[in-house]
Amino acid sequence: MKKQNFYQPKFIPTWLLIGFMKLGTKLPFSAQVFLGTGIGRLLYPLLSRFRKIAFINIARCFPDKSSIEVE
Repeated sequence: MKKQNFYQPKFIPTWLLIGFMKLGTKLPFSAQVFLGTGIGRLLYPLLSRFRKIAFINIARCFPDKSSIEVE
C-alpha cells in the first residue's frame, strides 16, 4: 500500500481547519462559546439532511418518545 504524503496541496484545507481548531483552543471559554454558537446558527439551516437523519436515528432508538420529545 502506498504511503500518503499529507503535505500535498490537496490537503491544504485540512491543515487550515486543524490550524483554526488549534487556535480556537487558545481562546477564552466565553469566546469559544460565542464562536461555536455563531457557527452552529450558520450551519443549522445548511445541514438539514443530516438533522433529519439524526432525528430518525433518535426516534428509532427511543420508540416510546413522541416526535416533540425527540426534537
